[in-house]
Amino acid sequence: MKLEMPFGVTLREDNRWVVLSKKFPWEEIDREYMRHFKSNEGQVAIPSRLAFGALYIQTVEGYTDEQTRRNIQENPYLQYFCGFECYTMDSPFGNVKKCAVGRHPKSEMLTICAC
Repeated sequence: MKLEMPFGVTLREDNRWVVLSKKFPWEEIDREYMRHFKSNEGQVAIPSRLAFGALYIQTVEGYTDEQTRRNIQENPYLQYFCGFECYTMDSPFGNVKKCAVGRHPKSEMLTICAC
């Protein structure tokens, strides 16, 4: 995956978030995440890679929900890790005021990846 960046800038392949993004079992994470959304009713879920990526970033860095949102919004490496295709200054969770990831059992989701 390549993140489209402004000004012809490219991401460093040796950045920890780029390296980690290649180690995670994203398809397995997506399958586990989708088990929690069996109904077609209600609000549309955010993509699994963004949900898990934000949860992982928040856990590893010790961020609050707001710090997680702001850091993903400002950091192209975190956007890459979360599966963004191009860099954006928009909020990663759209109009969602609080990260919906917090409603999912953190320990269950984090045990999928032993990175």
